[in-house]
Amino acid sequence: MGGVKQYWAIVLTLIWCLSPGPSVGESLTDLRGPVAIRNQFPLTTAHLSILPQTASVLPSGAANLSLSSVWSNSFVERDSIVVDSESLELRPRVRLGMGSGIEGTLELPFFWSGGGVLDRPIDWWHRAWGFPRGGRDSWPDDSYEVSGITEAGQPFDLKQSGLRLGNIVVGTKIALKDDGGSAYSALAELSLPKVSPGYGHQGVDINLGLLWSRGFSWAAFHSGVSVFWVGADEYQGIPLSTVHGEGFLSVEKPVTSRVSLLGTITAASKTVTDIAGFPEYALYLDVGARIGIDTNRWLVLACRENPAPHDATTDVSFLLSFEQALK
Repeated sequence: MGGVKQYWAIVLTLIWCLSPGPSVGESLTDLRGPVAIRNQFPLTTAHLSILPQTASVLPSGAANLSLSSVWSNSFVERDSIVVDSESLELRPRVRLGMGSGIEGTLELPFFWSGGGVLDRPIDWWHRAWGFPRGGRDSWPDDSYEVSGITEAGQPFDLKQSGLRLGNIVVGTKIALKDDGGSAYSALAELSLPKVSPGYGHQGVDINLGLLWSRGFSWAAFHSGVSVFWVGADEYQGIPLSTVHGEGFLSVEKPVTSRVSLLGTITAASKTVTDIAGFPEYALYLDVGARIGIDTNRWLVLACRENPAPHDATTDVSFLLSFEQALK
């Protein structure tokens, strides 16, 4: 299955890069950045993770509002862990240009998890294309189970969350350079503790990162690297890495005056510890499009897949996002 995914990823990338479209003109002014989606894997989604974004900072007084919904399905079956879950994330996000090359952000995410409805369509897709079924045929469709045992012999069991408020995320982005054609910026984010028990974490998660964007005549590139400090070494019995790294590389290619194609590769080092056989990294591929409704509103449609490894990543995510420039 991994070989098929890699083949199609190469083919689609070549078609994408060679396809005609309006010139970017080596300017970042009219570009909006990558598909904005955080890690949706059930064992770690309650904690802070990287959000692909442009390095450009909003000018003073400018504001942007986005509302994204992410529908995800995950399945892992190992001796030490079982993940059979579907989730929905709703994430309002506000960006505000504060002047002097500084931008502030605020996110108020909502989460739901349960058995869902995607198990049967995904299993049909795997069978139709001859892909391995990954053990899905041994579990009832649309069931929910997120449980396992640590190397110390301690069991864990995440219950269905229903619809819950997640942790508030505040952030700032500081421009280090922005000449219209390329931009560098520093990023800092805090995921704040929950004020009440339930879904989410009780400590403070910290993200410190660097972002880079560059416009070329045919496309624009965006990239970023971050170091994360997690405020607790476990979440509901799941042992966590208190420090880990993440990064992304994204391509944004205009194909008409209102439509841009988007592609992103996101990688993360090991986020969960002391679970036998848990992989050292996670890798995701996002493919989507941004459609301009008018000069101040955009719609983003995207799909996230997991090229590797399949036993530590969400199988598939579908994103629908609305963006509005307020000023």
